[in-house]
Amino acid sequence: MKQVKNQTALLSWATAVGFLILAVPPADSKRRPEPAERVEFSRAQYMVMNLNRGKDSTGFYLQESGRQSRLMLVQLEKASRQLEQVDRVYAKSKGRPDDKYLKGAQARIEAARMTAQQLAQQLQEAQAELKSSIQEVLLADQ
Repeated sequence: MKQVKNQTALLSWATAVGFLILAVPPADSKRRPEPAERVEFSRAQYMVMNLNRGKDSTGFYLQESGRQSRLMLVQLEKASRQLEQVDRVYAKSKGRPDDKYLKGAQARIEAARMTAQQLAQQLQEAQAELKSSIQEVLLADQ
């Protein structure tokens, strides 16, 4: 029994030494390569770089607004189709299938859909312009 405990202790000690040997890096790897020229940025340059990074940045807001405008387009399209179907069924129930009882609302939804398309396009262009402006500003400083 005592011999088993000694063997177990010896085995755990040898394992620990083995891990230590593997954990120590070779002497050559301690030298770190010299970084290529390190660029220091001013506070203003960091502010310009962060315009398009992270939450609560201009780029984030543009991207989020674009996502919401695309969602709005999908929802307006669904509303338009639903209105058409209801109008068609209602007109049939009245015996006048060619009449459009809800055409005023349909026209408003179509106008809203066109406005949403324009908004989505403008947001996409604004985001692209922001990216290129940031690059131009940062390259002009160097």
